Amino acid sequence: MTKNHAAVILAGGAGQRMGGVDKPLALLHGHPLITHVIETIMPQTDQIAIAGRTNPDAYRQFGLPILPDQQAYRGPISGILSAILWARLQNPTATHVLIAPGDTPFLPEDLLSRLVERNPKPSQVVIAASQSRAHYTIGLWPLAAEPLLRAALEQDSPPPLASIAEDLSMIEVVWRSQIGDDPFFNINTKEALELAELRLTLAPRTRRGAR
Repeated sequence: MTKNHAAVILAGGAGQRMGGVDKPLALLHGHPLITHVIETIMPQTDQIAIAGRTNPDAYRQFGLPILPDQQAYRGPISGILSAILWARLQNPTATHVLIAPGDTPFLPEDLLSRLVERNPKPSQVVIAASQSRAHYTIGLWPLAAEPLLRAALEQDSPPPLASIAEDLSMIEVVWRSQIGDDPFFNINTKEALELAELRLTLAPRTRRGAR
């Protein structure tokens, strides 16, 4: 366990492809999606918060700090900036904060430890990857990225997260997986939610809340 690394779960998406629902609160196997995320991350660190710009009252049921956006919402950049500011308050000597989205119910139980193993410099971002794809909202983001993120939010068209990650000398950590077994599978549509339900039915996880 790496208790000196705080973790923040992003819960700010609009969920337009799911009819405008608050995705992390959609039910999977009888529990909100975000419950599966929380219960995977909780054994890895005891410093966890939720960055949720919409319906914050609905997230209070999970008993975690709710972080408001520091600037007008501009996608995940806003949530990551809030995460950085909160992580610095938790531990003034911290260099990175773990970021994960609230709609990825199959996160690996060694997520934080494997990212930390890459021993990034204080200015580097470490991103999880699988199936030839980098997942920019899953990784260790450096607290030193605050000025870069603020500058991005001030632009009329903020740069993509991938571009910001490249500017931070991105390190990738690859998880090997088969099709249908991606640990970073995220729920963006009702069809994806159905696939996740089937996946849990066929191979239930042993964690509490994800049985």
